[in-house]
Amino acid sequence: MSPAASKPTTKEPEPFSSYKIKVSATVFHVSLVVSFAIAFGLGQMSTNYAESSSSLTTDGTSVLTNLPVPSMLEGMKPIDMKVYGSETWIQATETACAENKDDKEEEDEEDDDYSSLGQHLMLDFQYLDSKVLGDAEKLASTMIDTLNKSGLTVTSYHCHRPSGVACQWALANGRASYTTWPEHGLMSLDIFLIKNGDDDPLLSMSALPNFEEAFSFADPKSPKKPKVNWLLKPRGFESGEASEGDILASSDMDIYPLGAAARYKKHVASVKSVFQTINVFDVLTDDRTLDDYERSISGDDSYQAQNPELFEPDRIVFMGGLLQSRRLGDAAYHEALVHPGLFAHPNPKRVGIIGGGEGATLREILKHNTIDQVVMIDIDKMIVEISKEYLPGWNNCTNLVGRAESCFEDEKASVYLEDAFKWFKDRFLEGAELEGTEENDPQGLTEFVANLYTDPYFYESLYRGLNDNGMLIAQLGAARGLTDPPEDHSVDRFRLKYIEGLAKAGFTATREYAEGGCGFGSPWLFTASFKQREDEFNWFANDAEIDYKIRTRLTPTIDGNTPLNYFDSSSMKKYKYPPKSSAVVHCRREPLPKGCEPIEDSRATDKVSILPAYYKSLESFVDKGILAGWYKDLFASYSEDHLRPAGDDFAYNPDGDRRVHFD
Repeated sequence: MSPAASKPTTKEPEPFSSYKIKVSATVFHVSLVVSFAIAFGLGQMSTNYAESSSSLTTDGTSVLTNLPVPSMLEGMKPIDMKVYGSETWIQATETACAENKDDKEEEDEEDDDYSSLGQHLMLDFQYLDSKVLGDAEKLASTMIDTLNKSGLTVTSYHCHRPSGVACQWALANGRASYTTWPEHGLMSLDIFLIKNGDDDPLLSMSALPNFEEAFSFADPKSPKKPKVNWLLKPRGFESGEASEGDILASSDMDIYPLGAAARYKKHVASVKSVFQTINVFDVLTDDRTLDDYERSISGDDSYQAQNPELFEPDRIVFMGGLLQSRRLGDAAYHEALVHPGLFAHPNPKRVGIIGGGEGATLREILKHNTIDQVVMIDIDKMIVEISKEYLPGWNNCTNLVGRAESCFEDEKASVYLEDAFKWFKDRFLEGAELEGTEENDPQGLTEFVANLYTDPYFYESLYRGLNDNGMLIAQLGAARGLTDPPEDHSVDRFRLKYIEGLAKAGFTATREYAEGGCGFGSPWLFTASFKQREDEFNWFANDAEIDYKIRTRLTPTIDGNTPLNYFDSSSMKKYKYPPKSSAVVHCRREPLPKGCEPIEDSRATDKVSILPAYYKSLESFVDKGILAGWYKDLFASYSEDHLRPAGDDFAYNPDGDRRVHFD
């Protein structure tokens, strides 16, 4: 083989060159369409997934969209879109319900004074299940069901996740919202409802039990039961008599308990009678703890459970929004109203009660064994009925020997459910020794109060219903404070008319006294008026005489204890004279009343030393009947017997001159 033949041959690589693929126009267009279809499909899948869970807002919080849709309540009208004007409707909102625009405008014309008023119900929940608090769909479903159950219409709502779940709800007549904190087991819920015209004054309260029950999600891992605190506040501004810029006027009930925080409060009953709405609440006062109350109803062997009456909530009664009575002030108020007058009378047998539908005044009168007949006249039948059911302690005579279980049913009690003053006009009492009135106190600046306390027939009826030695006892509302303006420039203007009206009707003396334990937020004022001035002398009986009457004139009890919870000779001592604030405020009147100027009293003797020095100015009270001759004729009329120093350890036996000593 030749060398040339054996040498391998190598091929030099060709230089790199690009390749071109030619695609027809048909293939190109088909590929483009397929690409767009694939991209669109992937995008739609992503959108559907996001909508099935949540999306993010501009601030990074999640907006929940896979939530239940509210439905239309049966029998309601469709929404007029022009009324609401919203651009963010959820699906099916147009089938929700509300009033139409024409009806709304008609109502606004009729209720201009109230169209802007509303009520704000706020609930705070504690010890809830954290799992439920993070479940947006569960919460929304519960909210829709509860709103529907409460007769409230959802128009739209929106939810997001700042940490737990937060939702805002638009309602046909207001709005609602809630926020949860799952890690703490907490939830806050707010409901604002617009109040129109004669709506229920507790419009939002009717929904409260539904929300308390529905959202109390118990935590299965915790022994603690869910707790709820709630407030109800009036909102808006009131036109009409309110001055421009005045906040919506609140009733007693709005301030407490509705608008105040409490460890425990429960709306026990709400009944609307022909004359007023009656509301009953249970409230745990600040001096009682929730733990003690819960132990008192546990039935165990703890001190609290063995003495539950010491830890129970206060029961409070409101009539027309005004505080009427409360369990913790019952004894102080009704005993102060009844017993000073009854013990001042030598032998009371026939007594009339004007008002007093709770039965507590009747209960106190039936504690006196001299009583032959008690006539109670109250115009509102519903007060008596609700008192029997919800206020049994007010009218319970079970512990009094010889009395019926219910004071209303006692053989010596006659109850008439009619207009008390008409009753007196038609038949009166044919010579009662004592009348007690719990009718509207004269501090209310209403047309009814103005008409009542300026009507001469009102005072004539009271006067004619008593025998020649009769007495009238009454409650007159909150006592004056040392910084109050004079009566004729305050809410006490009709109280002044009342005192003057009694004097014009023929009452010769009126004693004014105050009691601070009634639970009304301030001392409460009472009066005892006498037809004969001589009968007023018994008002100044000393401690021993009062104690003797308590022992001999009260009905014995089955348990052997005293039937009086509050009244005794010590409390009577402070009732003998008006509070100092009465004199101070009276002397602010213009022109300065007679007797209010500083004077040197040359008549001072040892006998006057039992009287506080500031009562020198009370001579001027004669002008309005407060003391009607008491100070002016003190030295001429009062004998040694009536000026015995308070605190003597003896009393005169009514059967003779023998003195009775007490250990």
